[in-house]
Amino acid sequence: MKTQVDVLTYPSSKARLEVEADERTGVVERGEWIFALSTTLLVLVLTSLPYLFAYWTAPADKQFMGIVLNIPDHMQYFSWFREFMTQNLSANKLTPETNQPVFFNLLWWSLGRLGAFLGVGYAVMYQALRWISAILFMLLV
Repeated sequence: MKTQVDVLTYPSSKARLEVEADERTGVVERGEWIFALSTTLLVLVLTSLPYLFAYWTAPADKQFMGIVLNIPDHMQYFSWFREFMTQNLSANKLTPETNQPVFFNLLWWSLGRLGAFLGVGYAVMYQALRWISAILFMLLV
């Protein structure tokens, strides 16, 4: 279907432009889905390589904890994950001062509860979160 569109050009003249328009606007073609899914899978596989390398090359007397960057942030996430496995509120465990459990984080509460239900630890839940959020992000963008 051909549509005519008014186009404003610089300095202030008008031009008429005829463009091809698809009547099915907003419809995602099968090829677009395949491209989005294959790109997502490629990105996830490539970003998993550092984790796999660290896991496979860890010395026998050491354990890879599932973290390759942002160590201080992940210590807080470890704390929340562990606390939320059994409680609804968390205390700040990264301070020597005594404090009441007043912190709530819906994401880590959900992951803690799901991890406790499934019997898996932080590293597995973090990778599941990474994969699921990356798939949703890549498909929605």
